[in-house]
Amino acid sequence: MHESQGQTKTVVEELDLLNDKAFTKTQWEGRQTDWLLQWLVKSSNRASLSIGITLSVGGSVISGKLIPHAVYFERLAESFSAPFREKGDHNADAIQDIILGFNVTPGAESPEEDAPFQFLHLEDARTYLGTSSSIPGETGALWRGKISSIDGFTLGLISNND
Repeated sequence: MHESQGQTKTVVEELDLLNDKAFTKTQWEGRQTDWLLQWLVKSSNRASLSIGITLSVGGSVISGKLIPHAVYFERLAESFSAPFREKGDHNADAIQDIILGFNVTPGAESPEEDAPFQFLHLEDARTYLGTSSSIPGETGALWRGKISSIDGFTLGLISNND
């Protein structure tokens, strides 16, 4: 009987752990996230490097340059506010500032905290579906994706000789 009480305690402790949202996120849902890809993204961010990468995502292939988190938000803010600026809209600067305000790097709040990256950012990204030409065609686009949704990756770009 003493032995079964020990087993019950273990089950209760395990149930408590599963009810802990932080534990569930990191220990179970985190198993779906490629730790190597998270490390590559973190390294690219820390060194401010742009690296060619090709991703497999749900049956499509996406190829582009992995860019730091901050660079993505700077380019997104420029790109999204440009049409407002061209129209002479006085809100263009405010729109750009709002987007730049989203630029919070994981773990930046505290040097001791090393939060894993959950998203990666590409520039000049092209999506390939089957054997068709890339989307968009001539020039690539900014792209943001969840690391946990990526099925696989290769370092390097697909040749743009469509």
